[in-house]
Amino acid sequence: MRIRIFFFSLAVLGLFSCEPDVPAPIIPPQVSTLEATDVTFHSAIVGGKIIEVGTEPITRKGVCFVEAITNTHEEFANTWPNIIHHNVIEATGDDLTFTILMDSLKPNKTYYLRAFAESLAGLKYGEKIKFTTEFETITDIDGN
Repeated sequence: MRIRIFFFSLAVLGLFSCEPDVPAPIIPPQVSTLEATDVTFHSAIVGGKIIEVGTEPITRKGVCFVEAITNTHEEFANTWPNIIHHNVIEATGDDLTFTILMDSLKPNKTYYLRAFAESLAGLKYGEKIKFTTEFETITDIDGN
């Protein structure tokens, strides 16, 4: 009888140990886009904030942007800056909130921009924003 109980116990344990391990879900990072600040006629400070790191370490983060052509509502609604087809500035450091100085911009131009974060779990973008650089002014020696 003891032998039967022993083999029954082994069989029960064997059934539970044969269940496949369920892999942990792969979660990509989540990022939001910061509003542009300190906008001048040739520069702006932009950036993003990593809201959720996800299951893998962040390998790249930054912003991607494109210069507006018509600056219409339709163009803004249909233009989605991405890291493959548009300008990219990567951020350095390990901080979850990052800022980047965009310089060499054109005066009185509108730019569409969004932050991104990438890991082995995937690439995610933040919300799209737009900002317009200031007019470039010229002053003579008398301050006119």
